[in-house]
Amino acid sequence: MNGHLDANLAALRERCPAFLTWWEECPSQPGEYQLLSSMSGLPDLEIERPGGWRIILYNRENPFEAMREELADRSFPKGSLTFLFGLGLGYRALHILSIMETGHAVFIVERDPDILRLALTLHDYSAEIRKGILIFAVPEQQALRRVIHEKNGVLLTGRIHLFLEDFTRRMDTQTVILHDTCLRQTNAIQVNYNTVIQEGGKIIRNELENLPKTLLGWSPEGLLSGTFRNRPAIIVATGPSLQKNIHLLRQAQGKTLIIAVAQALRVLLAYDVRPDIICSIDFGEPNYLEIKDAFAVADMPLLTSPQVHPQVPLEYQGDLFVTMDRNNLLCTPGSDLPPFLGHSLTVAQVALNLALMVGANPIIFTGQDLAFGESSHISGALASRPVTVRGNRVIAEHEQGDHEQAACWVPGYYGNHVLSNTSLFAFLEAIETTLRDHPDRRFINATEGGAHIAGTERMPLSEVLEMHCHQEFPVTEFLAKARIPLGSDPNRLYLELEESRRHLERLLRYVEKLEQMTGRMKTMLPGKGEKCLPQRINQLNGLNRQVLKSFASVLQTLDEGRLIRLATVRIRRDLIRIGEQSLDTNDAREIAVQAIRYCEELCSGLKDSCPPLMEKIDDVHPVLKEYASVAAALQTAAPGSDAEAGLHLRQGFCLRRMGDFVKAAVKLEAAARSEAFRTVAMEELFALHLDRNQFGKAGECLERLPDGHQAKQMFRERLQKKREEDQTRHIETARRCLEKNDFVGCLLECRILMMRHEPSGEVREIMEQALELREQKVLSTAQQVLKEQEEKTARDERKLRFETARQNLLKKDFSTALALFRELVESDPSDSEAGLGLLRTYEGAQSWEAAEKELLQMTNRHPENAMLYRDLGNVQLRRGKLEAALESYRNAVDRDPGSNGPCLQIAFALSSSGRTIEALPFYERYVKTHPNDYRILLQWADCFLRLGSSAAAKVGYEAALRIQPGYPPALERLQRLKQAATP
Repeated sequence: MNGHLDANLAALRERCPAFLTWWEECPSQPGEYQLLSSMSGLPDLEIERPGGWRIILYNRENPFEAMREELADRSFPKGSLTFLFGLGLGYRALHILSIMETGHAVFIVERDPDILRLALTLHDYSAEIRKGILIFAVPEQQALRRVIHEKNGVLLTGRIHLFLEDFTRRMDTQTVILHDTCLRQTNAIQVNYNTVIQEGGKIIRNELENLPKTLLGWSPEGLLSGTFRNRPAIIVATGPSLQKNIHLLRQAQGKTLIIAVAQALRVLLAYDVRPDIICSIDFGEPNYLEIKDAFAVADMPLLTSPQVHPQVPLEYQGDLFVTMDRNNLLCTPGSDLPPFLGHSLTVAQVALNLALMVGANPIIFTGQDLAFGESSHISGALASRPVTVRGNRVIAEHEQGDHEQAACWVPGYYGNHVLSNTSLFAFLEAIETTLRDHPDRRFINATEGGAHIAGTERMPLSEVLEMHCHQEFPVTEFLAKARIPLGSDPNRLYLELEESRRHLERLLRYVEKLEQMTGRMKTMLPGKGEKCLPQRINQLNGLNRQVLKSFASVLQTLDEGRLIRLATVRIRRDLIRIGEQSLDTNDAREIAVQAIRYCEELCSGLKDSCPPLMEKIDDVHPVLKEYASVAAALQTAAPGSDAEAGLHLRQGFCLRRMGDFVKAAVKLEAAARSEAFRTVAMEELFALHLDRNQFGKAGECLERLPDGHQAKQMFRERLQKKREEDQTRHIETARRCLEKNDFVGCLLECRILMMRHEPSGEVREIMEQALELREQKVLSTAQQVLKEQEEKTARDERKLRFETARQNLLKKDFSTALALFRELVESDPSDSEAGLGLLRTYEGAQSWEAAEKELLQMTNRHPENAMLYRDLGNVQLRRGKLEAALESYRNAVDRDPGSNGPCLQIAFALSSSGRTIEALPFYERYVKTHPNDYRILLQWADCFLRLGSSAAAKVGYEAALRIQPGYPPALERLQRLKQAATP
């Protein structure tokens, strides 16, 4: 046995030195550890803590077989990981090691040094430890986080199993916390990876389509001037709790940097709140649809990513700040990168990264629920949906079909638990990780609802504004000075796109060649049951080698550029999964079939991925080439010449195609200074302003056209018609919003009308009604907040009274405790915790009659609660009411068939009252599921002895001794049996 321990220690010293150091410094846990022998002969472990709390880890006839049965439907493939939280005596680890595929790894997280010593004494793990397939992790949060971070690649390409042993859950809350930490981190990684897998093609197509507009954007580097260092920043998200404080944000304008997710823009504008910067990174169309109507009245900077949905940068005409990393197409290889704002699961994370980058302190969250209320978002946000729970799924109702995800419950802002789902859970983990990485900053959660965000302090937004947001500074002016060009070279971009297109064409030629080769292989495959001749086998093997060589060449080319690498990430994942399912074989036919599967998967994926990319390149390449050509020509054009004006005109056309209408207008104005190009420039300016519904500017362009212009009258009619149609459409939309009490949408429409058209009495009337609805919403929300505050105060006071009562109970001041608990129960009869406190006080004071009365009332209020019936049985037994107690225990068993406690109590009660025959079935039921509980085996055997069955009693006593050799009560009873049998 000690040889196992020595071998394991030597292996740990070699491969897991940090863990060994932790173990050697870790003090033993209090209590007694006693190895038992299960009925199968395998060891089990009994632990008894101070105070009498006792647990037998496995309590199975064969612990190893029990693990095998539990894991029968689990696979442990190569490239995947298993984390065991709680080693116990090592049976689960042993079974997994025996069945897992080569390339799988198991991590052990065990905090009890005495259990570790026993497990490493019983089993020799040294070979697996040295191979690196069994790793003992330092059981601390930061160490585990590092392990997960280092194993990112494995987590992404494979699967992960997390096992938390039941005995660990019952013994050690700290290991449960470690398990939950690991679960949160891996969930965040996998949510991000699954997004890339599912949307990788769309992401790179977005980046291609966005190139012309993002090329013209500003670098976030300009925000690093130090202007915002140590100034407060408020991050505004669209959680349902934002409703409580949205009207207060007006007070923060000009006194803090307000960074909002773009989704919140339309709601903020409805409350007259103008954020300083908005952020949008989502690559899907739903994100665009939720924010597009607010673009018409927005002029603040937009921070976005190169992969955002293309309509967002195309339609937004304010300043565009573009986040970049070295993998972006915009980034010049080998150049200095602009500040990296991080890969983010959520747009709120981007806002947080921006606040950190500019040096803001404190950083304040509001609307950052990361959990659900009755709806998913604040009222007025187009993404807002009613939320319900069905089973273990969260359902967000939607006209196009309900959206559902796995439900989870997380600690809430007010200390309760709140409903979340896997995505929000991942977002929460990502934000908390960022906060942990910046201990020098102060983070304040002023959401006043939703999830608790670890690393923040709670504070109402009204207090935040009073304490931190009182000094005015010119935020808008600072942002205007922060505009620094990205510096991407359009020449380089269009040349790289040309090369990328040639690369895609080569890939499709490879695909054609591979398909021809696999087609030939299929014709050579023998039919099922058909014998393959040696000559055919040689031909098949030769062709298979050619196919695999070509396959490897294609795979290699997929790494030659980011564009194709991201577009084919799903193909790679699918190829990995095919590899996991492949069998090791020497059969020529099976080898060929596997090669065909690989090639068909690769060819199919490339035929789906390459043509859309080529189409995007064909769309983008000409405009980039034109822009680069004109920009170069302008460098040498004579200032003020017609040649320069002509180039300005071309550049204006080009910028309009690129989506920057503001810069296009500037260039067209420059072209209009030349007599030679004035008319065509004015025509283009008129069309540009008319397309953007800038009717006033379009009218000015019309007046600047010469009187004899042949299309002037037609332009005037177009302008008049579109202006009237636009006004009618927005008035009708505003009225529809008003009818639905949607003051957010109504106010947005009214602002558009007042910006584009002369304000009319009708629009003012609609706007006044919408403002009245807004005021009603503010008042009703204030009343709701007041009610919640009163309820919270009442809860806090109740919690304080409960704690006082509990302390008096611990001090055995039963009269004071009784008064307090009785008051709590009378004020809220449904509070089972207070009821149990009252019960425990009665029991402490030995007021059994009062305890029974209270329990009868509690079982009436909570008829499904098995524990209450068990307690009632205990009290009734104290009062000598055996039949009533038995009935209560049976009720407990009926309500929780899996619980053996009440079953055992029935056996005790019947046995102690002389009803031994009736007690036996209940003992047997317990022993069947707890075969290593030698104390109960002894009592069961005593029943047989009382019934005169010495042989059966002897079997029971001997079984107890097999489990716990030398157990004195069993030895004493066997000795008596022996003496009784002696003549």
